Amino acid sequence: MYLHIGNNVMLKHDEVIGVFSIASLKKDTKGKKFFNELVNGKKVNDISEGKWTSLVLTDSEAYITRISSNTLKARSNSDREELLGIRKEDIYATQSKRKLVKKPIAETGEAQKEKD
Repeated sequence: MYLHIGNNVMLKHDEVIGVFSIASLKKDTKGKKFFNELVNGKKVNDISEGKWTSLVLTDSEAYITRISSNTLKARSNSDREELLGIRKEDIYATQSKRKLVKKPIAETGEAQKEKD
């Protein structure tokens, strides 16, 4: 599967190491140092057209894109769900246990009438 990171650039999912919000990196001392070393070392491909929003780190390169890290995460998850044949309406992730749980089947109108 591929991840579209903007400006007609597609990356293989297995090459992506991480996706980081640039705003969040700049708030943290170590994150800021890491980001500045990448940019100053010219190891970054800027595909953002001037709007730096996210940093996508791969095995061999780094990319600055204008697409938010949340959007990239959603794209990545939807591609994997599609590959596995999972429908969002059939499952939800519980935050406390971090596992997939099937949603309970909604009662039909007829079953509701029988209860009344």
